Amino acid sequence: MGSRSGEMSRNQTCWKAPGRDAIKINTDAAWKEKNGTSSIALIARNHQGRMLTGAAMNWPSPSSLIVEASALREALILASNLGWDRIVIESDCLPLIDACERKRTIGEIQMIVEDINKLKSNFVCCNLNWIPRRINKAAHSTAQLHALNQFPSNWCMAPPPSLAAILRLDGRQFALEPD
Repeated sequence: MGSRSGEMSRNQTCWKAPGRDAIKINTDAAWKEKNGTSSIALIARNHQGRMLTGAAMNWPSPSSLIVEASALREALILASNLGWDRIVIESDCLPLIDACERKRTIGEIQMIVEDINKLKSNFVCCNLNWIPRRINKAAHSTAQLHALNQFPSNWCMAPPPSLAAILRLDGRQFALEPD
């Protein structure tokens, strides 16, 4: 079960690590309406807040909602491919989380939401949570920089200074979620 705009998310002031046996993947997307370009970003971290891996890629999309949904679907595929069975995925796109968790229909993303819900069944535990953008800084920054072609190809091994600073700050501030 996910969390949308409940008290936990509203009152949350910093990134929270997952429980000891889970991996948290933050997702975001950048979409430029003028030229139709977009990128997605995924940042996977463990219970200690350490970045395990990530992805940033160009993603053709006619809308911001489609690219946000695509990012979430790609996070599920990444987690499945890496053999993780307990995951938390966070997105700052509330309509998307509502569509996935509440089974609300949003026509332009319905097929992607169906894929997401099928992929969720591959995991022992899979929570989809909405978080405010201010807490999704690492994924947001990654998507934005990638969309501007300002992201090195080896960024997972050597994050650019702006992302490294966000990850360090999150690591100092994060609160553990209960197991």
